[in-house]
Amino acid sequence: MYGPAHQFETECDGRAVVCSRIRELQETLSAGTIALEISSRNARVQALQNRWDKMRRVIDERAASPDFADVPGGTTGLLCKDYKGKVADTVVYKVDTGLLAELRGHERQAAEELGQWKTRVEERKVIDASPAAMTLAAIFTTAELGSWRRRRGTG
Repeated sequence: MYGPAHQFETECDGRAVVCSRIRELQETLSAGTIALEISSRNARVQALQNRWDKMRRVIDERAASPDFADVPGGTTGLLCKDYKGKVADTVVYKVDTGLLAELRGHERQAAEELGQWKTRVEERKVIDASPAAMTLAAIFTTAELGSWRRRRGTG
């Protein structure tokens, strides 16, 4: 009638120190397995995918719900129901921005994990100019510099 866990507990009654050490090792191995999964990119991406699927299921179920059928935008599944008023008796439908933000965050994190998200960094161009040219550029506007060059006959 009793399972293997009960049998293990019964056998361990007389060997508390050994059983305690076994439990400690089991917990350590369990924690190590969890840590290994979190450190694995594939496991992280799979966890993201699982949560994303659940959020999409919420959206799909809302879209199919008769509660939202007659509400403008209700069949998108992106609305949530809220109540307002002194006794919270007035129904208000709002876009579920929290859920949308979580979806977007999951999509971005998955893309980053997979190397598909590129953050653009503007590269500064190095101008090869003499210190005198840099000083003139800092002092004069473009129009003044053009006028100065024409007077000198170099522009």
